[in-house]
Amino acid sequence: MRFSWLILLFYCTYLFLVLLKIEQVVFYMKPFLIPSLLLLLVGDLSLSENKPLLFALFFSTLGDILLMFKGESFFILGLISFLLAHLVYILIFKGLLKSFKLNGFVVLTTAFIVTYFMVFVSYLWPFLGEMRLPVLFYAFVISAMFWFSIQFYKNRTSYKWYIIFGAMLFVISDSILSVQLFRGAFTHAHFYVMLTYLLAQFLIVKGVLNTRHEIVKI
Repeated sequence: MRFSWLILLFYCTYLFLVLLKIEQVVFYMKPFLIPSLLLLLVGDLSLSENKPLLFALFFSTLGDILLMFKGESFFILGLISFLLAHLVYILIFKGLLKSFKLNGFVVLTTAFIVTYFMVFVSYLWPFLGEMRLPVLFYAFVISAMFWFSIQFYKNRTSYKWYIIFGAMLFVISDSILSVQLFRGAFTHAHFYVMLTYLLAQFLIVKGVLNTRHEIVKI
């Protein structure tokens, strides 16, 4: 994991350029943002165990590239790509959790996520038009991804909060992006979307890798 600071420096450079609105450079840097996380896998030879993570990063990168272009077709394909990434993350989280029990905390967090899901979708609903069903399904899947991440709270591994906060930031990032796309752009919207998105991916990947290593040692 010795490349963590190099990745974060790369992300900070990108975000600084976003603030400066140097669009041409930002445009060509974007396809390399998520692939840079592959540096975290350097020295980890467990290719079979890392394969799901590679798929999640692949679909995320594909989604980033598709959303670089304008048009409803590119948007829908990008949505599908990120949907697949979230589904892979759900499978990864479920695999690391092994099992979980229904208790007060699970009921409380489920109620919170369902409430947020319903309130946010209701907020966007009048502006979604033909995108209502795709956005509804996407919101359900990312909510499920967040729900699975929260179940790590009782996990004894030291990197559980990386996964939980990473998933939470992913929800925040997609929420900001949805407001920007369907309710209208606001000051520094793109910066906030990418800040939360990049931190989310970094924390999730780092959390998953380290949690898997700790579980193996237990």
